[in-house]
Amino acid sequence: MAYYGNDNDNFQNNNDNLNYALSEYSYDQKIAMLKLEIAKTNDHETRRRLEVLLNETIAEHDKKNKVYLIGFIIFFVLIGGFSVWLFLFYFPNKDTSAPYNQNATPIVSTSQSSESDTQVSVSETYQSNYDQSQEVENGLQNATPSQHTLAEQTRTVLENNQGFDRQVLNSISDDEIVALTAGYVTNSQLAQTADNLLAKYPNLKIEEKGITKDQFRRWVAQVWDRKHPTSEETGLLNNPKLTLTLSTDSEGYATASIALVQSDTVDFYRINSNNELEESAHFAGEHVSPLDDHWVLVESQLPEDLKN
Repeated sequence: MAYYGNDNDNFQNNNDNLNYALSEYSYDQKIAMLKLEIAKTNDHETRRRLEVLLNETIAEHDKKNKVYLIGFIIFFVLIGGFSVWLFLFYFPNKDTSAPYNQNATPIVSTSQSSESDTQVSVSETYQSNYDQSQEVENGLQNATPSQHTLAEQTRTVLENNQGFDRQVLNSISDDEIVALTAGYVTNSQLAQTADNLLAKYPNLKIEEKGITKDQFRRWVAQVWDRKHPTSEETGLLNNPKLTLTLSTDSEGYATASIALVQSDTVDFYRINSNNELEESAHFAGEHVSPLDDHWVLVESQLPEDLKN
């Protein structure tokens, strides 16, 4: 290592030479060599200048470390912030609930009674070939359909389940349809919605064609009473031990189920596509499973006394 004299120019030259020589070494090696030079020299000025160089080397190294540390901290702060955003905002918004099925047909159950059959439990249920009631209910809770979508859903339900005229429904504005809609998932909601609209638009109701529900109910009761003449003097419709349930199966056929109260089905009927009354082959006495789709013709047309 060169000896540093008191001359400034000579010192500067030697300082440059020293810096060049030290550039080949690591930081720890530089510090060790400078400290060694300081220890070797007896000249006060040379020692002072070597100490200045030593301090500058240490300061420069510390400055670089601080820059690296700050950059490292900023990097992890950015990564952490991005991760928090992903978990708190992106993923929750991306995860949606089950989509609302616009084609779902809600179950509608109503009870009918009259002075002649106040003790008979008669329900009319409209359903598709699989249970969609929970899907519709979840859809109404989770989805936020547009005004037009909600109005169209209401029109479709009223057309299918209430027999309302679609052309008249289409002539009513979306805003008014939605304003008059009390819901259509439960029986009471559907009935209220239908009443609200009928009060303003009586021409919504289409005159029923073919066999009405009441005619179907009385037809089945008439056949049952003939089949079981000694079961009860009151007949099916006034028998408190039996229930008659009307519904629509997955193929669109009107069906009637006769069952003991809160017990098993004892007979099953349907109206086929020709408006003929058929009985399940299983209950008609044939040795087939009640799950088999076999039917026996009972009567080919509605009796005259039931047409009124």
